[in-house]
Amino acid sequence: MTYTNVNKIIAKDPEMTEKYSDIVDMLFTMLELSKIIRAIKYNRGSIDFDLPEVKAVLDENKKVKYLKNIERGESERIIEDFMIMANEAVAEKLFWLEMPSVYRVHETPDPERVKNLSDTLSKFGYRLHSFEDLHPKKFQSIIEDSEARGINMIVHKMILMSLKQARYGVENLGHFGLSSNYYTHFTSPIRRYADLLIHRILNISLNGYPTKKQYGTLINYLPEVTVHISQTERKAMKIEDESVKIKVVEYMLDKIGDEFKATIVGFNNKKIFFETEEHVECFWDVTTAQNFYEFNDTDYVMKDVDTGREFHLGDKMDILTVRADLQMLEIEVIPTEFHQEYTGRRKERRF
Repeated sequence: MTYTNVNKIIAKDPEMTEKYSDIVDMLFTMLELSKIIRAIKYNRGSIDFDLPEVKAVLDENKKVKYLKNIERGESERIIEDFMIMANEAVAEKLFWLEMPSVYRVHETPDPERVKNLSDTLSKFGYRLHSFEDLHPKKFQSIIEDSEARGINMIVHKMILMSLKQARYGVENLGHFGLSSNYYTHFTSPIRRYADLLIHRILNISLNGYPTKKQYGTLINYLPEVTVHISQTERKAMKIEDESVKIKVVEYMLDKIGDEFKATIVGFNNKKIFFETEEHVECFWDVTTAQNFYEFNDTDYVMKDVDTGREFHLGDKMDILTVRADLQMLEIEVIPTEFHQEYTGRRKERRF
């Protein structure tokens, strides 16, 4: 089956329901079970980072026809819920067997980063009262509230950036984001080496405890390999992200002068960062503007020194594309209201 067809059946599509009538009941039983699993995860504090993911759809010449968001329907959630349960069951089994194993580790956030996050979230009315002993359920409640207020995309990203990166390790340290005491990667042995290792370890365990030679091999091999596959995973993720960014910038090359609706998602001393409704990341270099701007990192606002106007996280604006650079992989924009004064040249700072 495909995710698309299952989503159609769940939506009561008559054609698909008729075509796959022999498995329809099973699919709805799966959906029911998935929702039970989801409720269990929710009650223990598992964080659901439902961030939009952009896919570049290419034409026959490998050029970008359009950008689309990858949707997570009920079929995707069913498989995700079942996979998480399988991963937890296997991790817990191997832990209590005291088998040398590979765990998917997501450690608790660094207190200093949590403090910085709390300072930023306070601009939206949220506060983290504990930096040392933080439970993921607190993040879950903030994300839920931000969704109701329409600022979930920014809040999601800020929380995600404050968390440590998940990694592979031989010590079971739990998974903070999933609020899970035991977690590993077991379900995808044809595409992840960690999962293949777990299948091999499980195979050994089915025949009893490992021999002295097997045990020694695992003890010596796993610490080194978990470091290696954590590093290669990060490299692969970076390459994947950059490959998408190349296509997004390519898509924007012929959109110079086009207008988009966007949301402010970040700042630095010289730039305001936006994300368009198509989830294209771009920036406005305020040093090219007629007036002079100053970034206040305490209040986290960009201020027009000449007029006193402030730009805040979450502000929505109309923007124009002024530059798309494939070499630098960046897209420069300017607020539509300022397009007549745009020069493209950096101004000298006044003294």
